[in-house]
Amino acid sequence: PAACTAFDPATAARVTAALCKQLGEKLDAIRGAAGAALQELLVGTETRVPFVPRRMKAARALLQVGAAGAGGAVDWSAPTVTYPRLVACLDVYAGFDADGACRRIFGG
Repeated sequence: PAACTAFDPATAARVTAALCKQLGEKLDAIRGAAGAALQELLVGTETRVPFVPRRMKAARALLQVGAAGAGGAVDWSAPTVTYPRLVACLDVYAGFDADGACRRIFGG
């Protein structure tokens, strides 16, 4: 995969935080788009984005690697699928701070 050079650690942290925040959105379409983008950011094969904080831990939480039925397509628009995965991801990013980019994954 091609390497993305437009990201630095702070930018990668901000993008990851923004996508996780949108993953908790009430609107199915927004949640679906955010989930697909976050999945590509974490484990995508098209372009490898560097500096994604805690990439493998977040991928395991969100994609539930090792869980029954994991590894297939994820319906990110379905709240019953997305919200439990998002809660697991909150543990990964609890109190995370990369150069002041995101104090918490959810917050101001």
